[in-house]
Amino acid sequence: MKNPKKSLSRSFSSLLFCKTALLGSKGSLLHGNDFDGSIDAFDQTYTDAITLSGDSLVNGSNVTFDTTIDGAYNLTTNLTGSSNFNGTVGGTTPLTNLSVTSSGNTTLGANVTTTGSQTYNNFTSLTGDITLSGSDVSFAQSVVGFGTNLTLNSTNSELSAGVSNVANLTVSGNSTLNGTIATSGNQSYGGQAKLVGNTTLTSGAGAINLSGGVNNGSVTLSVGDANQTGSVFIGGMQVRHLEVGTGAFDIEMNGSMHLTTYQTAPTEFKNTGNLTLYGQGSSFFGGIDATSTSHTYVAGCLATFGQDITLGDVTMLNSSFTNRFDTRWTQTFGATANGGNITINNFTSALSPGKSVEFDIGNGTPNTVTFTGSVNSTDKMYFKGAGAVDVQGDANLAGGVYAQNLAHETNTTPSVDFNGNVTLTGAMEFEGNSVTFVNGVEAAGNDLTINFTQATTTDAFNNVGNFTS
Repeated sequence: MKNPKKSLSRSFSSLLFCKTALLGSKGSLLHGNDFDGSIDAFDQTYTDAITLSGDSLVNGSNVTFDTTIDGAYNLTTNLTGSSNFNGTVGGTTPLTNLSVTSSGNTTLGANVTTTGSQTYNNFTSLTGDITLSGSDVSFAQSVVGFGTNLTLNSTNSELSAGVSNVANLTVSGNSTLNGTIATSGNQSYGGQAKLVGNTTLTSGAGAINLSGGVNNGSVTLSVGDANQTGSVFIGGMQVRHLEVGTGAFDIEMNGSMHLTTYQTAPTEFKNTGNLTLYGQGSSFFGGIDATSTSHTYVAGCLATFGQDITLGDVTMLNSSFTNRFDTRWTQTFGATANGGNITINNFTSALSPGKSVEFDIGNGTPNTVTFTGSVNSTDKMYFKGAGAVDVQGDANLAGGVYAQNLAHETNTTPSVDFNGNVTLTGAMEFEGNSVTFVNGVEAAGNDLTINFTQATTTDAFNNVGNFTS
């Protein structure tokens, strides 16, 4: 049976709790391993296992728990100094809520489990591999490790001021992110990541996996730096601006929609690894520049709002999406942009039968679709918009090349010029106002159909199978 409560005639300046009975200065009772009520003391150290038998509040300067804490109640520390949790918390019986409010630092040296929330309102350091499990885990200040792992096993996690010197960071549920989150190993975010401020993610040789996507159209997301070699995966995105570091890493954006609304400058993919854009729409309103990447893989629509698309080597991927390069994206602003230039080095497209690729440029000032290298395609390629299509390298073609007006607009059919060698690898159709073949066409016995509105010389076509005009 507990001792009857009584008040203390003085406050404590320093307390070391072993298996003793003690009353706090507000008349709260600790008896052996029993922790209940309010404890007031300057410095407090607990060395024996603690069981909460009621909601508990610790006031004072510094508190150190060198022991386990269990019990289905709330624990709050309200200190002018530091809170140090060196033993497992909630390992046997999870706490309800844990709230750490201190002017100093918080140290976590073991796992913490609650059925409700965990709130850490000050700078937090990790002295070992830590798993925090609860409904919500929130850090109001920065988190620093010592090459240790941090796992947040919660429905919602908040990292409001960044993370540093952590090996692997694993977040199982939704997350709220801000500041710089730097790890030496992997970063994994299982749910949706909401950015509440400009956020930078770097992981060295570790991978960054934002499989649940990223959302906040008013801030900047930065991924990777010059030292990044681990891959980056983003499962859908809506941000104001995306900045990509210069490291030798791959980045894959694979979700239904990817959107950056910043119009003043293009999104620059400065990484020297591969870039994969896979989704119904990958929209970069200010334009896109991916000339630094080793290779760009595209499935779906890649769009800008009247700005240029500038890419290196491109390979199209099979998907259920419509494939289009579109400089006149209109969904958000509701008006039609004038269009921009599309520049690609080497282009390869060998999609499933019936699939095609469309290129849309301007309806006002003429723009250009330029292939500075070779074009290798077995698909139908549609070019729409006022201006010109300029294929500077060799072209190996089957399927078709169609120059047409933009939908619902007249006099917007581009001219098409092939300045290298053109070789047919299968049945082929050319359609448009006119097409120029500087070096003619080697049909290699394949069928050829031409449908031009202007007169075209046909003696430049060699070794044609069946010819239709």
